[in-house]
Amino acid sequence: MQKLKTFVILSPGFPRDEADSTCLPAQQAFVLALKNDFPSIKIVVFSFQYPHSPKPYTWKGVDVIPFNGRGRAKFFRLFLWKKVWSALKRLKDENELLGILSLWFGECALVGKNFSKMHNVKHKIWILGQDAKKENKYPGRTHLKEDELIALSDFLQDEFERNHDIRPHYVVPPGIDTTQFTTNEIASLKLNLCSCALSIAANHSPSSAKSANAIVPSLSGSWLAGYLKIFPISEFLNIEV
Repeated sequence: MQKLKTFVILSPGFPRDEADSTCLPAQQAFVLALKNDFPSIKIVVFSFQYPHSPKPYTWKGVDVIPFNGRGRAKFFRLFLWKKVWSALKRLKDENELLGILSLWFGECALVGKNFSKMHNVKHKIWILGQDAKKENKYPGRTHLKEDELIALSDFLQDEFERNHDIRPHYVVPPGIDTTQFTTNEIASLKLNLCSCALSIAANHSPSSAKSANAIVPSLSGSWLAGYLKIFPISEFLNIEV
């Protein structure tokens, strides 16, 4: 039997159901866009801490495997990582695992990096905010190369380098799901984003406007349209974008 091409996302949390719209909305939009743009690839989300249930479920056609961590630490955290590792190994044995994307540089990144290294699987970490701070101890426990790291913004790219002496190779700003807006709303949004980019450039430096400018061209298509060229997804999926 031919194995399914599968892409895994490791996240601290994920919506408990399709009505849970306030849980990580940007990550929801990304996962849904990934599914829609690559319908032949099986997308699986491993959610470490939330929702508070161990029962696997389907979210908008995406398989979600929750581990019900509930923020517990010490011995339970090690037990949680062992469960995630076993589930990853089982999924890899049953499918063609194309790659792993860890959201935030935390426990997901630690497990994802070690598993990918042992099993020769491609892995990237998306730095999304607080994880760029100096207080984050996980980067010191995870030896990475620049091209394994993605920052959400130019600021986080600089901040992570300043605090952890390694500069993320990629910068991928948050996207916008244009299917949720009317044509007039999209036109207005484009105008506002252009104004924002010009304001940033005028008050700071041209390079600091890159994140705002990057959003504008993508509004003509789907959420990922402007991002597939800068997000290293092609390295996972072995396709041209």
